[in-house]
Parts: sequence; C-alpha cells; structure tokens
Amino acid sequence: MTDISFTKNGICYAIVDSLKILKSQDHGISWTQIKTSTQKLAGINAVDDVFFYVINYGKGILQSPNGGMDLITKFSHPVDDRLTKIGFIDRNSGLASGDFVYIARIQTLQKIFHQACPVTGFNVLKPTQMLLNTSTKLVMIESLDDSGSVLKSFEAEISRVDVSDTNRWFVRLVDGRIYRTLDSGLSWDLITTNMPVNLTAIKMYTNTNGYLISERKIYETSNSGVIWNTTEYESVFPYDLATVGFGDSLYFKRFGTLYFSPDMGNTINSITTPAAPAAFSVTDNRMLVVATDYHIYISSDNGTTWIDRSINHPFGFHNSKMEARGNNIYVVGLDARFGFSSDLGVTWQLFYLPSDRTPLSISIQNENIFTLTLADYNICYTTDRGNNWFLTRCDFDGQPKKAHFYNENECIVSTGYSLVKSSDRGITWTKILTLPAFEVGTLYMEDGRIMVTANYNGKNWLNYSSNKGVTWMILNPGHDRRINLIVSDKNKQINLFSYDGRSVRLVDYRTLPVEFTNFSCKSEPDGRVLIEWSTASETNNFGFEVQRTTGDDWCIVAFVKGQGTTVSNTAYSFIDNPVDLGSKKVKYRLKQIDFDGTFAFSNEIDADILLDGFHLFQNYPNPFNPTTSIDYTIVEPAEIHLDVYDMAGQLVKSLFSGMRQPGHYSIELEMQRFASGNYFVRLDTGNYRKTIKITLLK
Repeated sequence: MTDISFTKNGICYAIVDSLKILKSQDHGISWTQIKTSTQKLAGINAVDDVFFYVINYGKGILQSPNGGMDLITKFSHPVDDRLTKIGFIDRNSGLASGDFVYIARIQTLQKIFHQACPVTGFNVLKPTQMLLNTSTKLVMIESLDDSGSVLKSFEAEISRVDVSDTNRWFVRLVDGRIYRTLDSGLSWDLITTNMPVNLTAIKMYTNTNGYLISERKIYETSNSGVIWNTTEYESVFPYDLATVGFGDSLYFKRFGTLYFSPDMGNTINSITTPAAPAAFSVTDNRMLVVATDYHIYISSDNGTTWIDRSINHPFGFHNSKMEARGNNIYVVGLDARFGFSSDLGVTWQLFYLPSDRTPLSISIQNENIFTLTLADYNICYTTDRGNNWFLTRCDFDGQPKKAHFYNENECIVSTGYSLVKSSDRGITWTKILTLPAFEVGTLYMEDGRIMVTANYNGKNWLNYSSNKGVTWMILNPGHDRRINLIVSDKNKQINLFSYDGRSVRLVDYRTLPVEFTNFSCKSEPDGRVLIEWSTASETNNFGFEVQRTTGDDWCIVAFVKGQGTTVSNTAYSFIDNPVDLGSKKVKYRLKQIDFDGTFAFSNEIDADILLDGFHLFQNYPNPFNPTTSIDYTIVEPAEIHLDVYDMAGQLVKSLFSGMRQPGHYSIELEMQRFASGNYFVRLDTGNYRKTIKITLLK
C-alpha cells in the first residue's frame, strides 16, 4: 500500500501498487477498487467523502471531485523535482512536498520553505502552520516565512507521523516504537515498543481510533494507541493469484501457497510444495510445474510427489514469470535471463534478454514465438525459441500489461484502457478495442481468440473476438464480481472466475453462440446505411436485433432471423434509413439472442449520414403488379411534386404535392385500376427534376 487517507466519516482512500486507487466505506475493513491510473501515483489526500487529491508521480497533482470516477489534472508541472506527499486544508488550499527538499503551496506550487535537513514528510495543522519531519526530528513551521523550530529529536529514524487533531500526534519509528503527544508536542508518551517494523502507514481517523497498516495486517486501536487489535488484511487485488483450469478443475496460488479445486472452487485443497512457489503452471496433460528461485519442481499427482529440476543459473529466477506447455517450460526472472526447457526441466537453455527491466507477463504462441512485457513500456519477443530477441516499444495508451506475438510481425497488446495491434513489429499501433472509462482487466489470447474483461462502475464485462480483434462481442454483461480469470477450451466453452482475496468462485460459464467474422456498414449517397455481418458458426441462434443510437439510448430498428445451429458461413445484411433523425452520425450494434433468451452484444460501428443532393430512385419491384415502392431523397426544405404519367404525357396519378423537410422518403404506388404498360414517375422540386420509367405487368 503506497498511501492512505481517511475522512471524518470513516471513508478511506488508498493507493495500492502505485497505480490502483481503493475505497473503503467502513474504516478500512473492506475495500473496492475505484480507479486504475496509467501513471504512477505517489500520495493521496481525501478532503471530504467524495473529493480527493492524488500525486501523479513526476507529473503533477490530480483531483477527483466525484469519489474517483474521474481524475482531473490540477497542476501538470510541479516546481523543481517530483512531488511525493500532499495535504489539504479544504478543497482549494493545501501543501505539497517533493523529493524531500521543499514545501509548496497548492494554489500556485510556489516554493515557500527549504531547509538543509531533507524533509521526509509533513502534516498541515492550520492554514499557515505545518508540522514537518526530517529523518529524526519534528519541526514546527508557524508561518510561510518561518525557518522552523525543532520540537523533538528522536533516537531512531522517523517512519510515519500522523496528526489526528492540532494537539494529538502519533510518531512511529523504524524500530517499531510509537510515540504519542496530547499537547502539541510539549510532552510525549512511549505507547508501544513491539509493533512490526514493516508498517506502511499510520492513520488516526478520530482522536482515539486509528490504524497501523502493514503489507498483510491491520492493527486497530480505539483508545489512542494503548491497545492494538490485529486483523488479517487481504488485498482485493490478486497480486499472487495465478490459475489454470481444466474442465471442472482449478489451480491457484495465494500468499505463497498452491491450491487445487476439483469442482470449480466449491471445495479447495492446499498442495504441499517443496518450497514457496514464485510461479506455477499446469501443462495440457496435467503436469504441475512450480518455479522457485533456483529450482523447478514437477508433479504428476497433484503434489503428492515431486521431481526436483535445478536451474543451473547462479542468480536464480527471483519473482519469476512462467508458462508450461506440454514438455516445454518457459521462465523469466528479474536478472534479464530467460530459461527454456523442452524436456520438463531436465536440460535448460539460458538466454540474455536485451533489457534488464522487470518482466510483467509472459505469453507463448508456439514453441518458437514467446513474448514478454516489461516495466519500461517495452515488449521483448523472439521468433526462434530464444536465440535472438527483439525489443519494440508500446506507449500508445498506457503501460502494456500483456503482449502476444502471433508471428514475426503481428502483435496484440493490452494497456490500461484499450487493446492495440501492430502488423509491422511494433513500428505502428492501431486500437482494436477502446473502452472509455473502463479498466482493461484479465486478458486471454489463444489461436486468434481474444477475451478481455473490463470493469466499469462496479460492473464487469467480457469482450470476445474470434478473429484477432476484427469483430467483437460483449458477453455476460453486468457481473458484480470482478473477473480475475478466463478459462476456455477448443469447444468454445468459457468459464469466468472471480477472486476476492479470500476465495475463488465460478462466476459464469457459457458456450459461444455465434462467431462473427465481419460486422461493417456502408453509407449510401441518399442517406441510407447498408449494414452487413457474417458468421463462421452459430449455436442455438434465434436471431439478431439491429440497434441504432445517435446518443446514449439504443433503439431497435430491425430483427433478422438467425440460422439456429450451423457450422457454415452465413452472410446477413440490412438497409437502414436514418436520415430523418436530425443527426449526421449514427452508431450500430447487434444484439445476438439465443433461443433460451441469452444474449450478447457486438462491438459498435459508426456511420456517417450522407445527403449529397436530391434523388429519385428506381422503383422496386419493377415490373410490378399492382403495387411498387418509390424512394426519393430531399436534401433541403422544398415544395415538391411526385406524379405518375402515361406514355402520352398525361397525368394519371399524383403521389405527393407539398413541402418536404430533408430526409429519405418511401411511398407505395398502387395501380390496380390501370392497364398494363409503361408509365413515368417524375419528381419536381423546382431546382431538381428527374423521371424514371416503371412497368405495370398484369
């Protein structure tokens, strides 16, 4: 946990992993993720229950006026160095410190204090009064021009300082001791000496109630720190969760222990491993492979017995990432080396990578093509089983989370809020899936299929593509539980799992009903839009709703019947007439519906409404008996006349006479009482006149 801030009403905001913002509404007992930043965050300060500021490390200060739904840049260029801590008196005034050398006023970020001893933290007591802490001293600043006076020197380094009010302060030293003052520093009490030294924060949200927070535990007090009660703290974010599923079986790792469930998480059994696993994987034939720092362990009986495969590597593979496929094992560590074994760890090939940055993920296309994402926005890949490695950079839309090269040129990358694709080894990138205000979560890529979860306002959505991102479907919309794992098989069965820090649960499962191969639209000069889509296969497909919007609300414009169940390619089309909507742009999507009512949405496509002039179109059908349809387009308000003439030029029927607004119109012509033969239809607008020939055939 990077930083934490409480409000007076028990609302708490925290930064985790320098990128994620958590919110608690019960004094930190339970947590929910509300935002993920694409830039590193260094500090957070809650002014009230919904308004908070965060430091965008090295960039400036961001504010959220709505409880984390939006992060707005308040200042984009701090003075001097990077900001590290922030403190606000109200929504508009406060102070910030940066790189341990200065205090700055928030309104202008003007430097107002500097001293020889590096400032490691501060607390705002009053609009002009600040309590600073250096490595071992507390310093009081009474005015913006005050050089400060030392209140107290401590015999050990100060770790954390928290001020519950102007009189009551708590100071934690790095050796575990906690001091308290109730009179603004005039006298001090040593209230405890046995707290862990790895605490990350001390926060008092009232004069008597507060927390000490470590990586895995919360220490709570209700009597100003005299007594501390310990509770386990398990992050809602699965930093050490990794899972592989087969049918009804599930494996996952939590806090250094490996677990197995034979029934999709209903019952869970721990697996005894020779050492704490840094990473693990399960092969297609259920071989369990566990990586520790210096060993690979193999088990074919769910951990009852293990085979030790030592890695001949002097530095090991600390905090490694690993995948196992068949007899192949792929592992990468923090020391810029990649290990590959084609015989379940009996022999190893070790390769140096062209970058020493932390690996974030590993992805395997086949036994020759591997892809790594690195912490510096680079992607490292090989197409010849590790003999040669290449670097390409992707900072198109945030830090790459996972990358996958399908061949030597084609790569797909997931970032903070989108998926991007390159067809030229990363020289250029194109978005293939954009999720505004969404957070891209779990990603699954296999055999051209892509499944990616996204979280929006507490709901979780699954986006699916069967053709490397050309077309998309939104499956299983609106789950309350965060989707942490996608397991799929060759039969298009999808299992979705959620992990809440305590348990793994099967959230949903389904078989893909339709595989789209195309979904596109074409704008016609008369304002109509041709919508086309095709499928490679369909399962229990009742049909498609064609939906349209010009804003936020979707309406149904047509229903097209599906093919039920088929493995053949099927092409569909529909012509829409949106010109009377008063908009120049429209969006379309498909709602695919199964016979049992289950549905999924396609991706959205845009269309421009084109009206480049007056048009009178050939009737349909032609020849006809006795009715036919006549379409025409009006590009500007005009008085028009639409009439039918015989071959002698005599008017035989008037279809419309009067004012028309811009738009596309269709009128039905009925000629039951007329004799067979050729006739003419003429559209006259004053400045435009056109005639078409029609044939009545009885």
